[in-house]
Amino acid sequence: MNSILLIVIFLIFALLTLVTALVGSKIYRRRIHLWLWEYLAWQTKSWFLIKEGGKKKHVMLFITDHFEPRFGQVSSEKEMHRVKVWCEKYNSFSEQFKDSSGRLPQHTWFYPFDEKNDYCLSKLRELTERGLGEIEFHLHHSGDSGKTFEEKIKKGLEWFNRFGALISKRGDVRFGFIHGMYALANSDPRYCGVNNEISILESFGCYADFTFPAYGTPSQPRIINTLYYPAKNGNLPKSYDHGIELEVNRPGTGMILFEGPLYFDPVALRFDDGRVDQEYKLSHRRLRNWLRANVHVKGKPEWVFIKLFSHSAREKSREAFFSPETDRFYEFVISKSRRGLFVLHFVTAREAFNIAKAAEHGEKGSDPMEYVDYVVAPPVNRGPFR
Repeated sequence: MNSILLIVIFLIFALLTLVTALVGSKIYRRRIHLWLWEYLAWQTKSWFLIKEGGKKKHVMLFITDHFEPRFGQVSSEKEMHRVKVWCEKYNSFSEQFKDSSGRLPQHTWFYPFDEKNDYCLSKLRELTERGLGEIEFHLHHSGDSGKTFEEKIKKGLEWFNRFGALISKRGDVRFGFIHGMYALANSDPRYCGVNNEISILESFGCYADFTFPAYGTPSQPRIINTLYYPAKNGNLPKSYDHGIELEVNRPGTGMILFEGPLYFDPVALRFDDGRVDQEYKLSHRRLRNWLRANVHVKGKPEWVFIKLFSHSAREKSREAFFSPETDRFYEFVISKSRRGLFVLHFVTAREAFNIAKAAEHGEKGSDPMEYVDYVVAPPVNRGPFR
């Protein structure tokens, strides 16, 4: 009997050792160890947080698309075909759904300047002129100095401005940014090289960075599910690991980091980072994850931001985005809003930023859509609300 007990104990110990090793291996492979304690602290705090009651919840839902039609180094013809097909599908998709105010879905295309193509940007401009979304700045780069990076941003802005993008109807140059390969501020030296990148972006008119979360990469910030002003520390890489959270009646200045949700999904046994692709499509369950992530301006919990992201110019990701699962998700979230569980708003990245700034400034209006142009005006090519 003692021998059998010892064997059972040994087998249990061996199994626990194996599971621990496998989990530990995944944690390090996915770089989760870089921010796991901060996530656990955030999760613990969220469990014990006393939420304000009696206020109607408003949910701002928006898509930040790393829109890369040249992915895979395809030919120019295929690149343009990808965009043509995407735009045709989006025209059909967008007409099917309306938020609580009757507004159609909004899309934000973060187009890579390093893949510039006049035809592709012209096609996206047609959608912005119809009021279906906005274009922002995406850039892959590596091995740069501050000077060479500045030159790329300058040339990029000149190119986008030709199409009425990244220049407001007030005449000032303002833009949102997503860093290629997530490597903002030299957080992954293979894909950047510029420690003071945040200061440079801010100097050119960048109002917010929308790169994160960056699950599985060394670039993921320690700060989780937060809107914040990043530390700059120009001589140090990944300075944004620290920062100051946006808070009601404590307005700050400068570029902010606008994070999307990062929440452990106990059903999928993975972290849900808001991506939409062929392996992780939109679903009812994921909406619960994003609402629990509870991204908001401190002191304004009734205004919740759900920032999703995709790479939908690629065929497989496009098929995942324009899919029956996506249709069912939009039908579900709209039905939830109609039942009064929250008020749903389709917004662009710029509009989400403006609403967050209005909350930070303590604006008292009950409808966040009053503030979609609060700080940064619409781009020149932006058509009327649809």
